[in-house]
Amino acid sequence: MGKIVLFDSVKGGVGKSTLLTQFVCAMAKTKKIAAMDCDPQGSIENWATRRFNNFQSLDFDMLEADLSFLTENKKEYDYIFVDSAGADTEIGRELLSMADIVISPLQPTTAALDTIPIHSKIVNEAIEFNPKLTLFYLLNECSTHSKDQETSDTYSNLCQFIELTYGKSFQVIPYFVFDRKVLKTSYGEGLSCFDGRKNKSRDEIASIISFIFGGKIDG
Repeated sequence: MGKIVLFDSVKGGVGKSTLLTQFVCAMAKTKKIAAMDCDPQGSIENWATRRFNNFQSLDFDMLEADLSFLTENKKEYDYIFVDSAGADTEIGRELLSMADIVISPLQPTTAALDTIPIHSKIVNEAIEFNPKLTLFYLLNECSTHSKDQETSDTYSNLCQFIELTYGKSFQVIPYFVFDRKVLKTSYGEGLSCFDGRKNKSRDEIASIISFIFGGKIDG
């Protein structure tokens, strides 16, 4: 039986869609993967179109945003990656009731931390009806400056809040995605950091994928 992996946030502009495409490209090398775009902005659909135009083929299936199809056909894939809107919506809550894994990116800022009580409460309510659901928070777009303390401070505060409020039900990923140009430029071309030459973003995201799903991702 396949698993539904939902990229979810109550805040837009956290890099959710860009990260999803990295996961899809990395895991499509060894797994049967599909993607579904449930964000009205259509970011994943647009990226997939650019990728098709570059490669003339896709190494994953791009599914229409049909939630009934999602549950009926998830056994056909190892993983289906779903992008939701960056807001608390009715469709987003329905997706939470269906998902196996939720990955919620956030930037290492106070404003981003302020959304965690709201988002974690929504996910916790979904778990009452979907007890198999697992949530991972992931710090994204972190500064590459060696003296920057914001990422480590945000990570510590986030871990403390999650542990005190939810115990071990939710997890904060102990690896970070740093703000590197390759992620934005490759995304704009329908590519990913896993296409082309080796780079630091590839190593960072491979470690995160291994943490969540197990196994080793070839760089």
